[in-house]
Amino acid sequence: PDQSLGETITAQELLEQGLKRAEKLVNQPELQAQMFSVIGKVYLKIGNVSKSKSLIDKSVDIYTRLHGKDHPETALAIASQASVQSSIGNYSDAEILYDYALGILENHSGTYLNKYTDSINEQGYVLRRQGKYEEAEEVFRKNYNLLRDQHGEHNAKVVNALNGVGVTQFNRGYYEKAENIFREVLDK
Repeated sequence: PDQSLGETITAQELLEQGLKRAEKLVNQPELQAQMFSVIGKVYLKIGNVSKSKSLIDKSVDIYTRLHGKDHPETALAIASQASVQSSIGNYSDAEILYDYALGILENHSGTYLNKYTDSINEQGYVLRRQGKYEEAEEVFRKNYNLLRDQHGEHNAKVVNALNGVGVTQFNRGYYEKAENIFREVLDK
């Protein structure tokens, strides 16, 4: 709105503008925490890990101050911290953060089902990246069952979760089982 018609603005400039606005929301801490979280996730997607980490950490601090460490909004922000750790290869730290966040979200999975299953999926990837294939497979199967029960067999998230099971079977050396799962994925 502050730009002239025809003036080009970059995504980076939009992020910076959003961040400046978020920093002014000190009297609206819930909204400020949401903004920090969203902007932090975007920074992570574009590869600015340090900016992402800083904003997501601020989000966790605000949510913790507002709601305590065991609130689902705090847990979602902690899951975002886990994503940051995973993105830089700190898988053991990411695993700990996902375990904590999912422990909270599991009790609120009805309200937060989509975000809960997204975090379960990410936890599976973190476990698999550490070579914890049996645990990863359990996590992907849990996610597949939750998503299938919620969305049916042909939903993209359901198929992705099943694919996670297949990849993990492959990693474990169960090639025939993996092939059967991959065929099932392709049939959906």
